[in-house]
Amino acid sequence: MCPFHYITLFSVHQIWEDGKALSAEYEAEQEQLEAEITAQQTEIEGYELDSDKVSQFMELAKKYTDFSVLTVPMINEFIDKIIVHAPDKSSGVRVQEVEIFLNFIGNFELPIPEPTPEELEELKKIQLKRKRNREAVNRYQTKMKEKRRLAAQQAKEQKKTVDEESA
Repeated sequence: MCPFHYITLFSVHQIWEDGKALSAEYEAEQEQLEAEITAQQTEIEGYELDSDKVSQFMELAKKYTDFSVLTVPMINEFIDKIIVHAPDKSSGVRVQEVEIFLNFIGNFELPIPEPTPEELEELKKIQLKRKRNREAVNRYQTKMKEKRRLAAQQAKEQKKTVDEESA
């Protein structure tokens, strides 16, 4: 065989190996792109579903734009469910979470307004008053406990004296 033939075979083999590697890369890229397309199609379907739900909710809202009395059937058309959680008193104030799920929209969260400086001042006054009341109750309970202890001790001593006199 001539040397040219070996070079040609080597070149053909190298081209075949390069083509094989490129084919594997292209297939991997193709799979990745197909996965991305599927994910984006799912996302688009979600947006379309949300858009449909918003349209349905808007139609319902337009149906009741002009009313003078709020009726139970009207409320039932808007509200899917209401979840009332257990109250929390850990902050000293009774707080209770309420979740409202609207038809077509889901969980509806009301925006929490920022308290005004006047409201903050009033809250501080209330907290200070509660603290003073707790301290006063604690002092009273301590005082009464001491009185009961002294009364029990005196009763014990009187019983002891009566027992000694009778003996």
